[in-house]
Amino acid sequence: MTSSHPDSIGFIGVGEIAAAMVDGLCRQQDPPMIILSPRGADISARLASAHPNVSVAADNSAVAEQSSTVVLPVRPDQVHEALSGLAFGPGTTLISAVAATSITTLTGLVGDAVTITRSIPMPAVRHGSGVTAIHPDEPVTSSFYETLGTVVPVDSEDAFSTLSVCSATVSTMLGYLAEIGAWAGENDVEPEAVDAYLKGIFAGVGEEIADPATGLDELAKGHETPGGLNEQLRTSWLTRQNRSALRTALDAVRRRTTQGLTTQGLTTQGRGAERLYTDQPWTPSDASPIRANPAPTHTRCAPSTTRTQKPSPAPPSRMSSPSSVRAAPSLP
Repeated sequence: MTSSHPDSIGFIGVGEIAAAMVDGLCRQQDPPMIILSPRGADISARLASAHPNVSVAADNSAVAEQSSTVVLPVRPDQVHEALSGLAFGPGTTLISAVAATSITTLTGLVGDAVTITRSIPMPAVRHGSGVTAIHPDEPVTSSFYETLGTVVPVDSEDAFSTLSVCSATVSTMLGYLAEIGAWAGENDVEPEAVDAYLKGIFAGVGEEIADPATGLDELAKGHETPGGLNEQLRTSWLTRQNRSALRTALDAVRRRTTQGLTTQGLTTQGRGAERLYTDQPWTPSDASPIRANPAPTHTRCAPSTTRTQKPSPAPPSRMSSPSSVRAAPSLP
């Protein structure tokens, strides 16, 4: 067996989220050695070409043997194949980024000599601004994700499952905005104009959300006046019935995160054609793919009237929450 390098980080499975993590790690002044599996050959080759500290191994076994920390960002149905027959070096930490796959399940595949943690990396890790939930609070995993943004450790896999559901709301939120944009496109506004307008509004809201001193309820109240338009839409749309429907949907997603996922009933839905893994086919009864804005019948707001500011560099994170939430150190 080839001995592992004490500071090397291996990736078994190289897709888009792995690429984001590698790019984020390579932002450091002294980045670690990174060893990629040949899975996702095109992405692996691109990363190795872009970063001198990145290499592509011959197979998954070579990654496991040569890395002191191994990241596993694969789909649930790929876990057994990815880990089968691997011999990890002594003291290896396996950081799982696999949905709905417990530590017990992973231990059954790699043995109990490997330290196993779970994580939910998001694409913003590429820029060092990710917020990543981990379980358990383990030093190697914490240090790894602190390089990529903010770390939110949780004490139990049940709590981790709940945060997994929270991270699963992103496309729904964006779909909500896309639906508003589609409505505006049906009511006299050019698609380019409404896209710029909505993105500008919510980019500004994002800066407010980054302030840890203000809760979400307080932020919502700060964006409406009694009897105003914001209050009208919120109270007429977020009814008790709709809140209940949302909670029912969240509960259903959480059940999937705790009961495990399979490829039976594979479903693609929406513009992103996301693959869903479930023990029983999931077929949305009252949902439709995210739709593009239709062309308006009358134009009152032409694209030429829209002026876009050049984006300024993102401000440093203002998240300075409790000690259980750790932000990334600033880069030199």
